[in-house]
Amino acid sequence: MLECHDILATTLEPLLQEIKLLMESQIIEVEGKQYQVELFLGGDLKFLLMFLGFGQANSKYACIWCLMPSTDRESYSVKYCPLLPIDLDHVVPDELHWFLRVMDVLLENVVLQVVQLEVKVNKKQADPLQGAMLQKLVESIQTCGVAFQIWRKDSGSSALDWTSLGGAGMRKVLS
Repeated sequence: MLECHDILATTLEPLLQEIKLLMESQIIEVEGKQYQVELFLGGDLKFLLMFLGFGQANSKYACIWCLMPSTDRESYSVKYCPLLPIDLDHVVPDELHWFLRVMDVLLENVVLQVVQLEVKVNKKQADPLQGAMLQKLVESIQTCGVAFQIWRKDSGSSALDWTSLGGAGMRKVLS
């Protein structure tokens, strides 16, 4: 299914109108009692960028919290008006996706550093996959109760790939 700002705006139009009224009054009535409300917007990065009118997450400027003059908005990947006028301090990202991405980058850095060290220390040994340090890294991660392996992406290639760890696996490795 195609996901884009225009489809989101059209699909959510009735709901967005109600939310805008709620944002203006800041009061909701439930069973005859009035309550003051403060609205927050949450979601994963793709949804938040789409909802707030930004380009894709791989755009040159894809951070929704960066401050910029409104005259420069076009050059900062802002393509549409936000679907709701919400302050950015009321936009909450999905922590799990941020956590997984940060951990993926950290794990990649650890693997690549161990490979570089393996090559530096064992100059005669051409294949870092057979080195003791990389094997020790794999074993250390596995002792956390996580299935983890490192392999070549393609036969004959020097590029490596490894098991992608989900949230539970990442938490085990960190603890």
